[in-house]
Amino acid sequence: QATQSASGDLSELLRRWPEPQVTPLGPEGERPVSDIIASLERAASREIIHHGRCWIEANAHAAPAIACYIMRRVMYLPTCGHRINVLFLLHDLFQNEVAKQDPSRPVISAFKPYLVWILRPCFQMANSMSPSGEDCSK
Repeated sequence: QATQSASGDLSELLRRWPEPQVTPLGPEGERPVSDIIASLERAASREIIHHGRCWIEANAHAAPAIACYIMRRVMYLPTCGHRINVLFLLHDLFQNEVAKQDPSRPVISAFKPYLVWILRPCFQMANSMSPSGEDCSK
């Protein structure tokens, strides 16, 4: 019965949050996003996060493709810390957009379908590497 319940829960989750459509970013957009993600490997300093947020905001017209690219890349990042730093960038991006009080919130709307799929590999790695460690609590 527990297996059947877990299977039903998973089906419900997949129905509520289906894997989003792959949106190509193109080489002119992939390089800057890749550089932003790479810069977050060692630390999530204010400057690095600010630079990444500003670039994404300046390219808000491509936000769905940027979100898709991040979704595809985050699962291949080798450490929990690197993945968490990407989440810090997204947090700053979303907080800044909310502070603007623009009711349309284009960046948040663009990232929303991808967010669960970005968070999932971060949580899974943190939970599997050190369930009671600092990265898991973050």
